[in-house]
Amino acid sequence: MVLVAPAVRLDRLTAMVGDNPAVQAQLLALFLSSGRSNLAAIAAAAKHGSAPELYTAAHKFKSAARSIGADALAQTCEALERQAKSGDPAGCRLFAEQLAAHFEPVADFIAAHLAARDQLQHEE
Repeated sequence: MVLVAPAVRLDRLTAMVGDNPAVQAQLLALFLSSGRSNLAAIAAAAKHGSAPELYTAAHKFKSAARSIGADALAQTCEALERQAKSGDPAGCRLFAEQLAAHFEPVADFIAAHLAARDQLQHEE
């Protein structure tokens, strides 16, 4: 049996904001919507070869990912930051694509977590 680390470590979010499910749900929902916006900005900047925009967007996304314990996503953001800083367009495009791939399991985890939370609230 292979154990897979979760895409999000909610203990990191709990350490940051406390054990308030409503606040956590609000922040996770915000992460989802802003994450999609960040991905779109990163894809556009990568397409146009704008290293400063890539760096800024990757840095912002990295901080948000770390706050919810999305470590693989944060590490990819950090790699994209380095590529943008070095001015390597091919590396930037590669890490921008990987970023999108690392976002999907995080988005799926958050969506499932929020759906389970909503279901529990409706049952009470």
